[in-house]
Amino acid sequence: MRARTKSFLGIAGIVVLLAGASVAAWALAPLFERVPLDEQTQCPKNKPLTSHTVVLVDETDALSDTQARRLRALLDKTAGGLELYGRLTVLLLDSSNPYEPKRIFSMCAPKNPGSERALDGNQRLAKKRWDAAFGKPLDAAIDRLKRVPVSARSPIVESLKGVTWMPDFGPEIERRQLLIFSDLLQLSEGLSHYRGKPDYLRWKQSEHGQQHRIKLRNVSVWVEYIERPQTLKLQNSAHRQFWIQYFADTEASLVWDGQSPLPQSAPPSMHGTHPPQPSRQGLLSPSRQEQR
Repeated sequence: MRARTKSFLGIAGIVVLLAGASVAAWALAPLFERVPLDEQTQCPKNKPLTSHTVVLVDETDALSDTQARRLRALLDKTAGGLELYGRLTVLLLDSSNPYEPKRIFSMCAPKNPGSERALDGNQRLAKKRWDAAFGKPLDAAIDRLKRVPVSARSPIVESLKGVTWMPDFGPEIERRQLLIFSDLLQLSEGLSHYRGKPDYLRWKQSEHGQQHRIKLRNVSVWVEYIERPQTLKLQNSAHRQFWIQYFADTEASLVWDGQSPLPQSAPPSMHGTHPPQPSRQGLLSPSRQEQR
């Protein structure tokens, strides 16, 4: 009888060990899985893109030191929250080519060293790989942002139209997020927020408004609203209401500096955290202010 009991316990122990080994193998698989990656973007060649975060940066006015730090914090926070092979693209408004913002960074993220599934012994190696494949290229892109010249135009609605034309930001991608770092003071031939009170409904019915209608259904939009001392009179409730109505018509899930101005509740970011809360300081470059 004792022999049978020992035999049974031995078999049960083996089954438990095998089950545990299977679970461990499943948990560790992503750490050792070899996925063929594109050399430039580090995105998988054999898997479709499932997550894409686009950051649209408006530097048509010079950023103050405070705003530059705020932008850096936003990008660091966003990059740190990416899922494995989630794509991050940083675009810069280009007044000379308003429908094609400059793509200064676009890569897929490797395994995050802070991931809960990364082993303690591999933390240092994961951090090294992250920095080499993703962190350093992003740092280089951020350095480029520090040297961007100011512009006399702010083609914001045109640039947003261009974002919807991006082939890697279409509705077939499961999770899409759009972060906008801007004072949202539109200035182009078809629309200016520097003349009169912003009237969304009037613009919507205009030829320019009809040409620049877009849809962002199932896109989480985060607005980092940059207020500038010299333009506070322009950045009033009417100005904010213009953009709230604009994004409502796009059918996007809108978060405005941490609060949802739309009837629905504020949508979570892709990983349950929002970009950092804003500080409200900044300077408008005098040269551009004079041109208006």
